[in-house]
Amino acid sequence: MVTQNRGVVKLAVGKAGVKPIPIPTLRPDYILVKTIAVALNPTDWQTVDENFTFEAKQTLLGCDAAGIVVEVGENVTKDFKPGDRVAGMAHGGNDVQPEDGTFANFILLKGDITIRIPDNISFEEASTLSGGIATVALCLYRDLEYPLPTFPLAKSPAKSNEDSHFLFIYGGSTATGTLAIQFAKLSGLTVITTASPHNFELLKKLGADHVFDYRDPQCGSKISSLTPNTLHHVLDTIATPTSAQICADALSSSPGGLYVNLMDTPNPRQDVKSIFPLGYTVMGEEFVIEGVTWPASKEDFELTKKFISLTEKLLEAEVIKGHPVSLRVGGLDGVLGGMQELKEGKVSGVKLVYRVDS
Repeated sequence: MVTQNRGVVKLAVGKAGVKPIPIPTLRPDYILVKTIAVALNPTDWQTVDENFTFEAKQTLLGCDAAGIVVEVGENVTKDFKPGDRVAGMAHGGNDVQPEDGTFANFILLKGDITIRIPDNISFEEASTLSGGIATVALCLYRDLEYPLPTFPLAKSPAKSNEDSHFLFIYGGSTATGTLAIQFAKLSGLTVITTASPHNFELLKKLGADHVFDYRDPQCGSKISSLTPNTLHHVLDTIATPTSAQICADALSSSPGGLYVNLMDTPNPRQDVKSIFPLGYTVMGEEFVIEGVTWPASKEDFELTKKFISLTEKLLEAEVIKGHPVSLRVGGLDGVLGGMQELKEGKVSGVKLVYRVDS
């Protein structure tokens, strides 16, 4: 086996670089993977800039990747073997486990929540999936308690109360948004979403019932009128004060509103419950973020195992599609420029992906 490894690491607050790193030591619940493609997420650059817990450990970055199994840990129950095509997520920028991350030639992935890539899916497309899939599992099926889709396909009924069938997904053209739209439709929901007009067609093809321009000053009130005043559930994939206000305007004036958001952004309405799902809980392991210890969640791990199994079937049947890919050049070195593009807000409706196997 090749014994050289390179990775994109956090060198200092606000600075990342590519350098030689050790091949990670296989842990019992993990698989060792030779990376073929990596996909970028906003959290990658945010982790570089974050200075709350930085301890100069030069942590590996990256959360999403696809590749080929090299070795399987003894406690992995999924029947992986060397040579299998897989896609998974890791906790990049992890001070507790600095070797965790995906922006490297050889990486570790948690075995039982790693996707076996169907033959009809490329490494590039597969690399975009895992972080979004884990987030959707938590948001829709843990926090909002929607019924899981079934396979073979049969639309699941939404919750029994008459007004629960509406779901507003703010930021439908994000990688999490496009996946959430598709799964929400399979769970029998009426999906309302927002995007820039140039992404409207994409979201409608994925199943969105109604798409609004988030720049419209009346966006929230228009959604409230559409529902009408019966919207109780929101998933905000952008989670800024501006998006939170639009969501507040859209939600019903009746009690019981749930605002699930990906950045721990408070909702301006006191009568709305804000929920912050953090995708790393799906690992089933304790971790620390910004000085806060998150306990291990066996429940999130087991939910994700079940959800990954379902997702594999839906991908193979071409029921679920990955986010549109923008394949870039430059390998691991190119990743640095991609993170800067994300930071500057220059990416919309696509996922930046880099091949790292050459």
